[in-house]
Amino acid sequence: MKELKALNKYFWAYKWRLILGFIFIIFTNMMAVYTPKLIQDGVNMLKQANDTYYTPIAEANEATNPQQAVEDVFVNGELEIPVSIERFTGFFNISLESVGSIADQSSLGSALITLAVLLAILYIIVYSLKGIFLFMTRQTIIVMSRLIEYDLKNAIYDQYQRLHLAFYKRNNTGDLMNRISEDVSKVRMYLGPAVMYTLNLVVLILLVIYEMTAIDVELTLYSLLPLPLMSVGIYYVSSIINKKSELLQQQQSTLSTMVQENISGIRVLKAYHREIQSIKRFQGASDIYKSRALGLVKVEALFMPIIVLLVGLSTILTIYIGGLKVIEGTLDLGAIFAFVFYVNMLTWPFASVGWVTSLVQKAEASQKRINEFLNEEPAIQNPSKEPLEVKGKICFEDVYFTYPDSGIKAIRNMNFCIDPGQTLAIIGRTGSGKSTLVNLMARQYDPDHGQITLDGKDISTINLNA
Repeated sequence: MKELKALNKYFWAYKWRLILGFIFIIFTNMMAVYTPKLIQDGVNMLKQANDTYYTPIAEANEATNPQQAVEDVFVNGELEIPVSIERFTGFFNISLESVGSIADQSSLGSALITLAVLLAILYIIVYSLKGIFLFMTRQTIIVMSRLIEYDLKNAIYDQYQRLHLAFYKRNNTGDLMNRISEDVSKVRMYLGPAVMYTLNLVVLILLVIYEMTAIDVELTLYSLLPLPLMSVGIYYVSSIINKKSELLQQQQSTLSTMVQENISGIRVLKAYHREIQSIKRFQGASDIYKSRALGLVKVEALFMPIIVLLVGLSTILTIYIGGLKVIEGTLDLGAIFAFVFYVNMLTWPFASVGWVTSLVQKAEASQKRINEFLNEEPAIQNPSKEPLEVKGKICFEDVYFTYPDSGIKAIRNMNFCIDPGQTLAIIGRTGSGKSTLVNLMARQYDPDHGQITLDGKDISTINLNA
């Protein structure tokens, strides 16, 4: 994680978006956790109506005096209103008199329909609020990641402008393009989705486990038993994916470099009829890229089977253990439905542990590549910021220069002066140092020995950007 510390300054710059995103995550999960309670209330309401009215009515119809027996059922029976509906109707001042006065099967049906409609309305309101808060979460955290991506690309581009010519001779253009595109994209996945899902995982687990343990601690332990195994399995798969992704990324850099070199040197390729050899080289590199991409896809295909298997196992345990408790009378039927919803809520957060870990690993590898040249200091520095009035006298005094990468000695004991308005012609065969003289004059390189002066001042001490 030490490579990713370089991004902390961007988090601080957009701290209010991150804080707001965290608040919206809390509200989103509060709404999500509340919906299984509504399902639980609905199931318990129907079970109570069946136990209190419909089953006794069926038994009363077989009695000696069925009419009187049915009337006794409605006299002695009472339909409990779910707590969620009581709070909802109390908040909006909605009357439930029709629900409280059940005298026959017709009024019973009307009461159940009324309660069901109220539960449905409440469910829609809660899910709508969840959607709004989720939208606001993405508008804060994901937008924050896009803004940081923009800033990071600008920082990289500014560094590209600062670095000296020797740096570009040591690094391939395709690799530099990948750093500002693919590597930054992987870092953005850490800044946005990885951060968002990590915060969401922590908040959701705390809220869901609290609600589940409030219903039944033992059933909670059985229900959650397979989920840590899912995280371990996904983490193992993600580690393999990370290694294969790095190899794929390296091959993509190779392909980008090959394409860039072939396009920039297309005249040379055609002049020497090297098209076929170039195509073969590119096809060979493309085949390597294809095999690595297919290998990555095969490993990624393990994700869903692992998730489906362990979620199914968790659901089976919930229904089996919960069913035994319902039969014993220690748990209500609606709690099983709520538990199934809670388990499914935790499915993606637990599965995302491995996925997020993979995102962080990829981002760290990419950020390391980015940091390598963001920390690179240009060999050519402008020590002065004072403006320079140029007259035009240029002098080379005992100048020597050897290319640092190749060791080629390009300039030896060069001495000359050009007064303003004068012209100097320099001729020679290819590789004799003509371009090197111009590069030294423009201070693309500094000489190994001697000095170059402009109007009597050493160019290494003046501001060439003035």
